Amino acid sequence: LTSRFTSIVRLCAIDYPERDQLQTIYAAYLQPVLQKNLKSHPVWGSSPKIHQLAGSMVQVYEQIRAKFTVDDHSHYLFTPCILTQWVLGLFRYDLAGGTLTQTADHVLEIVAYEARRLFR
Repeated sequence: LTSRFTSIVRLCAIDYPERDQLQTIYAAYLQPVLQKNLKSHPVWGSSPKIHQLAGSMVQVYEQIRAKFTVDDHSHYLFTPCILTQWVLGLFRYDLAGGTLTQTADHVLEIVAYEARRLFR
């Protein structure tokens, strides 16, 4: 592109990140959220499990986005911003509640509840 053209047109269109990039981004977002209360937890203290949870969250997001399109209803507009809201919504809860075996399931229940709350 010429410098004359770019000086006149001041728009830049950037598409949403790919699936693997979203997974990396939201694994990085989940890390401090889960490390805050569960740093020494056998499941949620490990990076691979956090990366796996981020992958599951991205997969749910993509499936919902594919199933419910703006073509059906105008309010079905899902962007990666909803993934950010999903991760930040986890700050509302005491993630370390219960014993070590209950905590792993407790975190997954909270993640599922937040998904239901956001995607309803």
